[in-house]
Order: sequence, then structure tokens, then C-alpha cells
Amino acid sequence: MKKPSPPRKLIGSHAPGWLDEFEEQIASLREKWPDANVFALFDCVFNEHCHAVIRKSRLASRCLYDLSNDPSPELQAVAPTLVPLTPATAAVWREGAGHTDGYPMLSIIATPESLDELARRLHPWCIVNADGEPYVFRFPDTRRLPGVVDILTPQQHGAFFGPAHAWRYRTRSATWAELPLPKTPLPLAEEVKLDADQFAQLMDDSEADQIIEHFHVREPAVIRPYHPAEACNRVVQALKRADHYGIEQSDRVQWCSLFVQQPQLERMPEATPLLAALASKKCSFGEIEGQLTDLVEGMPPQ
Repeated sequence: MKKPSPPRKLIGSHAPGWLDEFEEQIASLREKWPDANVFALFDCVFNEHCHAVIRKSRLASRCLYDLSNDPSPELQAVAPTLVPLTPATAAVWREGAGHTDGYPMLSIIATPESLDELARRLHPWCIVNADGEPYVFRFPDTRRLPGVVDILTPQQHGAFFGPAHAWRYRTRSATWAELPLPKTPLPLAEEVKLDADQFAQLMDDSEADQIIEHFHVREPAVIRPYHPAEACNRVVQALKRADHYGIEQSDRVQWCSLFVQQPQLERMPEATPLLAALASKKCSFGEIEGQLTDLVEGMPPQ
């Protein structure tokens, strides 16, 4: 019987020895802020083995989708989950953190708040009112997290972080980055509302990953050669150029396919007049797509 393929990694892999560095980082946070509790935020939807470790070990935790003392195991298995990172439980949470390799599912938060207080603070942000409609706010996904923080108003920023001393997350390159903290910590939000502009920015921020997923499913050869962080950078740059040329809707996917394969496309002499005509609205992308495709397919990959 053929073994199933391992799940596809969505970000870079952890470097060897990263768990030791992770534990040292947690110790340094406690040393810097003696009043702080340090928590991991695991987005268990990416790898249910992480939740299985938490559940089997009875590790202290809070499911952000259900703050009751007895949320359903099915919900917990796919929910963002807070776990205190204490020295006494290091062996267990290290095992759980090991299941984050290649997935955008790990943040660490240093805050004077308790586990229950932090869970109550973050719970209202899981499903928000986005321009009048309920919307699952994917802040535990570390690909989305920086864009989420970028769109917050100062009031929302203060309510989201509260008195936190630090919030770090794993980037697409599997390194640590730090989020900007608010100037003024604020009480937790009872309800979170995003206006139309904020929601539009969120949609723009997620477009690159939607296109990358399309490539993995329908055009895997386009994206397979690239590290996840490089693939994202190429698609983001392609989308900026699509905006420049006024390329819209489904044409954006095909443009990204060409650009990812050949980032020098705009500098190719044969492409220059075609793209100049596109930029000046003298033709549509559909009218030159075939010619651009022939150019890209005739060049070695970049």
C-alpha cells in the first residue's frame, strides 16, 4: 500500500537545534520581564498532531474558539490554542512545538496577564464584524498576522495587545519577527468591528497566498522550485505589477504564473512593446497573453 504524501509545508523549515534556541528565548523573556507569563499560540488547524500532544499530556491550555472548561475535542483539534510555556512543562510543549515545522502556526506572547485573561482578550478577535458580516479573523496564522496588525486602528491595537511586553511569530523564512506594540494598552474589546477599508486591505493581503495555493493545486510546476518565502515574494511583486498594468480578476493568476517563472519578463525586448500597449490601455491582457506565454516558455527559468 502506498504511503500517503507528507503534508505540504507552507513556510520554511525550522533550522536544526531551533527548539533549544526557542527555550533559551523564552527564558530570556522571563529574565527581561519578571512579571511576565510566556505563552505559545498554536494554530492547531495546520497540524492536529500539535493538539494531540497538548490533549494527551493534559497540558494547561485554552481553546480560543470556546472559553468553556470543556470544549469539544473536534473543535480543539483545529482551534488556535494558548499554552503556558513554563520550565516544568518544557518537555511537553517542546514536543508540541515540534509539530509546527513548515507551518505558519506559532507565536509567543510575553504578558503580565494570566492564561485566562489572555484567552478572554484574544477570543473576541477570532470572529469579527467585517463591514457588517461575520468574518473569521485569521490572526493565529502567522502569514496573516503582520497584515492583521497593520490594519488596526490605535484603539484596536491597544485592545488586541493589552499590556503585552512582546509578541513574536515565525515568518515565512522560519525566523522570528516581532510585532509593534501599542503606545497605550487598553482594556479588552467586547466586540471587534472592521470597516470596509480594513476588510479590503485584508483581502489584498491574502491574495498572494490564494494564488500560491492555486499553483500548488493546478500548476505545481510553476511554484515547486521555490522556497515558500521566495515564492511569496515573487507573487507579491507580480501582483504589484498587475496593479500597474490594470490586470484584473482571473487574468491576475495567469500574469502571476508568467511573472513567477520569468521575473525578467518586463525587461525582455520582445515583451516591452506589448506591456507598453497594455499599460496605455491600447490592448487587454487577454490579447497579448499568448505572446507573453510563448516568450516565457522559450526562456530558461529564472
